Amino acid sequence: MGRVFNQNELVGGEPIWILEVTIGGRVDRFATEAVTIMDGATALDYSGTLSDVGYESESAFGVVGFDIPSANVVFTFRDSLAERIANGADLGAASAELSLWILGQPYGDRRVVVQGGVDSPSYGGQGEPVRLSIEPDWLSKRKQIPSATAVITTANFSAHDPNCKGKTYPIILGACGREGFSGSPAYIIDDGAASAVVKLLIAGHPTVALTVDIERSNGAVYTKAIIFKTDNHGHPYSYVELLGGEFTLGDTYWIRWSYGGGLPNPYRAINNDNFESYLTGGGDLVRWLLEQSGITIDQGRVIAVAEVLNQYTFDGFIGERVDPLEFLESEIAPLLPMSLLTSPAGIYPIAWRYNATALEARATLTADQDMFRDGVVNYEKNTVANAITIRFQYDVQTTDLGRVQTVTGDPAAPLGDLQWRNDYAAASFTRYGERAIALEAPMVSRPSTAGKILGWLSRANAFRRRLVSYQAPIEWAWLDVGDVVIVNDSDLFFDRQLMIVRKIAWGETDLEFEFLIIPDLPRDIIK
Repeated sequence: MGRVFNQNELVGGEPIWILEVTIGGRVDRFATEAVTIMDGATALDYSGTLSDVGYESESAFGVVGFDIPSANVVFTFRDSLAERIANGADLGAASAELSLWILGQPYGDRRVVVQGGVDSPSYGGQGEPVRLSIEPDWLSKRKQIPSATAVITTANFSAHDPNCKGKTYPIILGACGREGFSGSPAYIIDDGAASAVVKLLIAGHPTVALTVDIERSNGAVYTKAIIFKTDNHGHPYSYVELLGGEFTLGDTYWIRWSYGGGLPNPYRAINNDNFESYLTGGGDLVRWLLEQSGITIDQGRVIAVAEVLNQYTFDGFIGERVDPLEFLESEIAPLLPMSLLTSPAGIYPIAWRYNATALEARATLTADQDMFRDGVVNYEKNTVANAITIRFQYDVQTTDLGRVQTVTGDPAAPLGDLQWRNDYAAASFTRYGERAIALEAPMVSRPSTAGKILGWLSRANAFRRRLVSYQAPIEWAWLDVGDVVIVNDSDLFFDRQLMIVRKIAWGETDLEFEFLIIPDLPRDIIK
């Protein structure tokens, strides 16, 4: 269903568009030419009245949000659609599937481009064209985490501290506080009045760590074993116990995850000495948040990109009920060289190969041979940055970000542990003067990850980026958004210029590619 054609299939093949529309349980089939397609032993007849097919796949570099895929089509029914609607059929409640199919292949080998509900349909009398859009309903299935009942209440904990009432069981990501600061909250769920044992809830799930450091508001630090249990609603939680003089009424406590992480990584083997055993890598975290969101995801593509993003690690906690997709878009994705895209199989991330070399290019295209330029080169209105500061390491006790790093291109700036310079920022400073931006990253605690984030941001945003569009035959439809290509165009003096596919607009017989050029002075050939 979500397959992608390879180059050999498309070169010399004859791809055509096919459309299926389901109204009231009846399936009507249309194509850009009349064909019969075999689905096993069943012959499927398609009326050749499909036209004006429009579909785009697009993602903007440095932009986190995504567009729901949609396609526009025009076609004509053999019979009278108006009569069917008058007799009770509802075009507004119909569903449709648009696919690209190569002549002679089985029905199961079609490439589904978009499938979902019908949007904004219009129709007339018999023989008049029907126009509609097709759009999935993924966002209607969105969920929130944790459960609405995973909160501290009297029903769950009869002896809890009143100051903790209504607090959400925290979800611990990574090992927040391992660098020696207060990483996550602890909530008193049993004040010890009846048992002389005070209990602190520290996570709303089992944890990889077996012990944690407990910080007390008087400055004391205790190392305690983690105990796992379920509450009266069946929700899991982890807690620690305090004894004797370790508690006084009015105390506040915080957690340092010094001996391992919180939420187990569902994609890695459990190993308490291996940080990958708890959920911390950027790629795995993106995958987990997408899965928790409840929307349809393209699992194969999510898995494929996870390793690229796992070099960035995150440590923090979710302390209130959130929409996982919104959390991803606000707290994680802006710090990663990625964007979200959609396919018929669902949503997935792409990793931007802003630093690609010619060895990573998937294709070489030459103007006036493989494709034809459509318009002029445009400079994108991107933010140039050569002095980038990141504040990170959120301390839950002070409610502040405790660390800072800066990459600068200023040759006169003092350098040290907190400020450094690279070739990209320096070249950008020479060309544009200082262009400063600052960002906050409460989910980042490790200086190494902060440095990696500054590294890719300074490299990707050192210069103004350019866009250029080309028309190409549909045989190049095996390329995808995010792919790296080499482009030759003598008119524009592009000599093996590396570009990234930013957008693909599909027509009936051809494609329009929009390529993104991210200048890289050490890599690119300058004449």
